This record gives sequence, structure tokens and C-alpha cells, in this order.
Amino acid sequence: MLFLSVFTFDAENRDAVIKRCTLGGKIGYEGVQVLMEQVDLSKQRVFRVTEVANSKAIWKANRAWSDLGKIENVLVMETEGVWRPLIG
Repeated sequence: MLFLSVFTFDAENRDAVIKRCTLGGKIGYEGVQVLMEQVDLSKQRVFRVTEVANSKAIWKANRAWSDLGKIENVLVMETEGVWRPLIG
């Protein structure tokens, strides 16, 4: 399964977020493979696409960041996998 996670944090937590990222905060979650991560510092957001075999893994990984901000998870599919069966 693919998830798009949007992590939003308050400006006062910016340094703590950067510190946690540089200390390996985005790796080490069993069952979660980070495919892409982008940051929007102007709005204090991080966008992450992950692949997981079990949805419980994404929740566990996100809990590690819940003290610094809010996380929204969206289950997503690759576009071709959705459209191709519909057009036959």
C-alpha cells in the first residue's frame, strides 16, 4: 500500500523537526519504506510517500512525530493502476 503523509508543524517546532530528521528520524520504522520526502519550509510541512505492507506500520511510524505536529495520511494508488482498468 502507498500512503501520502502530510506532516504540519508549528514554526516554533522547526528546529526540533530539523534535528530529529538529521538524527535519522525518517528511517528505522519496521515495515515502512520511504519512497519520497519533500519539505515546504514556508508553510512548515513535510510530504512523504511511503510503501507499507501493513497499515499499522504507518501509524506506528507517525506516532513518533505526533509530539511535534499533526499528520494526515492518505491511502493512494498509482494513476495507471486506477485508470487502465477503467478504459479497458
